[in-house]
Amino acid sequence: MGFARGNKNSAGWKQQAETEVLAALLSDAFYEELRTKQQLGYIVTCLTDKREGVLRLVFLVQGTALDPLSVMGKVDGFLETERANLRKRSDDEIQKVAASLAESRMTRPQQLGEAVERTWREITSRQFQWDRNLVEAALLKKVVPSDLIRLMDTFVCEGGAQRRRLVSLVYGSTHRDLTEKAQETLDSLGAKVIRDPRAFAKSQPVWTSTNAVPV
Repeated sequence: MGFARGNKNSAGWKQQAETEVLAALLSDAFYEELRTKQQLGYIVTCLTDKREGVLRLVFLVQGTALDPLSVMGKVDGFLETERANLRKRSDDEIQKVAASLAESRMTRPQQLGEAVERTWREITSRQFQWDRNLVEAALLKKVVPSDLIRLMDTFVCEGGAQRRRLVSLVYGSTHRDLTEKAQETLDSLGAKVIRDPRAFAKSQPVWTSTNAVPV
């Protein structure tokens, strides 16, 4: 599941730095709670990525302990708990995480392929931000607790004014009854349920590299 939001101007740089620090803070707790304690899946991870110009905070759980809809509820519960825990984290703790991420940005590529990939990424996205590592490292160092609290309240947790959640629930072909029940439940919650992914995909505009915008 992911929380998607666009990056269309310079403010996107700051939001990306905040999102990466938040993901780093949540990642271990997410694994500890849903994998180690609740044993909900053999794959449990929290990460950030960017596709088609959209930055996402992604929570992924893969397993057979619970049906997907129940897992979604567990993820929501985790987020509410961490929303409260985030307010208890010290400035020093958050600054250490941010500084570690900033330091990783400044690490020189150890292999030629990695260096080429960094350069090619700028070309294919048509952003041409050749000093990206310097800009991102500087912004990561500036992230403070209040930034992360605002991010959680605005984009991530239930009730957020700019929350845009995309959830992918995967059921096996032998669980048709559970699938239909999940669809009915989501409908009752006001969710937009995509029953025909192919038709939905065809109805959407095509994203190309010419639509790339600076973050």
